[in-house]
Amino acid sequence: MAKWNKLIITEAGYQLSAQTLAEKKIQYTHAQTTDKDMSAMTADQLKAITKLDSVVQDLPVGTISVQDDHTVNVPVKVVNKDLTTDYLLYGLALFAKPADGDEILYGILTASKPDLIPGQTGATVTGTNFKLKVHVGDAQNVNIIISPDGSVSNDELDGILKNYILGTDLDERFKNYYTKQEVDNEIKNATPTLPDNLVTLSDDNNKVTATTKDGEQTGVFVRQETLDKLADKTEVVGINPDTSTVKNTVVKFLAGQLTLDGFPLLPIVLVPDEATATTQSAKYPNVQFEWGDDIGSNS
Repeated sequence: MAKWNKLIITEAGYQLSAQTLAEKKIQYTHAQTTDKDMSAMTADQLKAITKLDSVVQDLPVGTISVQDDHTVNVPVKVVNKDLTTDYLLYGLALFAKPADGDEILYGILTASKPDLIPGQTGATVTGTNFKLKVHVGDAQNVNIIISPDGSVSNDELDGILKNYILGTDLDERFKNYYTKQEVDNEIKNATPTLPDNLVTLSDDNNKVTATTKDGEQTGVFVRQETLDKLADKTEVVGINPDTSTVKNTVVKFLAGQLTLDGFPLLPIVLVPDEATATTQSAKYPNVQFEWGDDIGSNS
């Protein structure tokens, strides 16, 4: 019974493999067999080979499939079609090339006990199948091609399809996901809530406290009508910062806004002396400043 060693990637093969990490595409092109006994060669000697000696057959590769991120399966069928004499199969070489470069010998498989490939004596074709597990830098950058004869084995087909999802499995795969319509409905019907202890209202409903997770006050809450009054600049409400209650209300009017029977009322302010009245009148021309002891008397 034949006994095969592991596939050895050549130095040229490693260089080509590294190109896939740079997003460059490569393609495995064909295989060759040899009747030369290479079982005594070391791994370093095999890595240095760039050309296979004593080639017996040149064979196409089958449909390549991705096993994982760094491994692809490359099937090769060694058959005796059109083979006139028997030979001992001691070695199998795999060739590859970049999308824009020359072909190189990528890897070599050697036998310590060879396979016998008989010559074809009639219509019957016999042989042996190899499924090479080939290391590559990035398996996603290996070009997948269909076997030239158009046939695909069950194993090859399973390898190709394993990364796809069947239509019958879609419902099961996505059962825990929301559709866009469901997400829209959730947002539309959601009731916003604030985290616990973020905003609290006193028992008498007069004080609102807003805090961060560190316990610091974050803002002041007022009613809309209060904002409207502030925007009109007609009323200012004083708030005690310690109790959050109203401490005073000051009503302000612009000059000319306060009238009596259609006549504007002019504010009169009592000051100590004429000098003060002169100074304040320059600063506040819409106010009448008065001084003297007789102001306000009925005599």
